[in-house]
Formats: sequence, C-alpha cells, structure tokens
Amino acid sequence: MWRVILGDAAAGEVEEIYRWYESCRQGLGDEFLRDFDRAELRLALHPSSGTFLGRKTRSAQLSRFPYVLLYVLEADQVVVTAVLHSHRHPRRRSERVQERSVSGYLAPEPFVAA
Repeated sequence: MWRVILGDAAAGEVEEIYRWYESCRQGLGDEFLRDFDRAELRLALHPSSGTFLGRKTRSAQLSRFPYVLLYVLEADQVVVTAVLHSHRHPRRRSERVQERSVSGYLAPEPFVAA
C-alpha cells in the first residue's frame, strides 16, 4: 500500500471545505471527511487509477462530494497537491496541475495549445 501525503495547500483546502460544509449543516463536514478518507484509501491501494491531467499529475474524484484530488506519484508516495471543486474554476484546475522538475521544485505545467 502506498503512503498518501497531503501538501500544505491541499490540507488547507480540505480544512476550508470541511468548515464550509459544517456551516451548511452540522455533521456534513464529517461526511465530507469520510468521503475524502475513502478517496485517500483508493489512492493508497490503486495509485495509478487516476486520470492524467499532465505528464505526472493525475486526478481522482470523490464519490459523494463534487471535489477532485490532484496528485503526483513519487517513489512509494501519493502526494495530493490540490483539492478542487469539480464544477467550478476549470482554469484554476489547470493552473494547479503541477509537475516535478529535476530540482524537485513543484512548478505549474506549461500550457500547450492543441
């Protein structure tokens, strides 16, 4: 089983999403976290199952809530770089697709017109 690690930005996004759902209805944030945990487990068991968004960046959809995890595979780790609403801000999603450079710095993937 692969280890799943949340990047700082992704961890902040999970916390923000949790608070928003809790403000809508008590307990809904906990339901979101359970769905998020199930997605993390799927990634730990099947890290290559996500859809490619870039050369290395993949996405995985939560089952119940409209959020997508962006992640990269590194050695035996799944690094979640972003948690984004799947129905909003397609440009923001493309800006958050990150590729690992030789130096190890995470940089946005360059835009390539088709």
